[in-house]
Amino acid sequence: MNWQLIETAPKDGTRVLVYLPDGKQAVAWWELEFEPILWDQSREDSKYRSAWTDGTMASWACEEMRELNPTHWMPLPEPPASLRSPGQGGE
Repeated sequence: MNWQLIETAPKDGTRVLVYLPDGKQAVAWWELEFEPILWDQSREDSKYRSAWTDGTMASWACEEMRELNPTHWMPLPEPPASLRSPGQGGE
């Protein structure tokens, strides 16, 4: 597996390994409804923006998830054979 540009990563909620600008790595996914950009329950056009996240809480008061800005990604490796569910890929 090789690192790929983040623009090529799946945006369907699949968890992937991401590489961050500070040199750290994290398991993350693309969250379609990450944070409201326009939120008013009386309006029909209330919208969310999308973002990469690892689910870590950024603010306990507002229960906001941390937004990540990865540069690269790669698929997660298969789990160990002894931990795979029946019918799961691999050996």
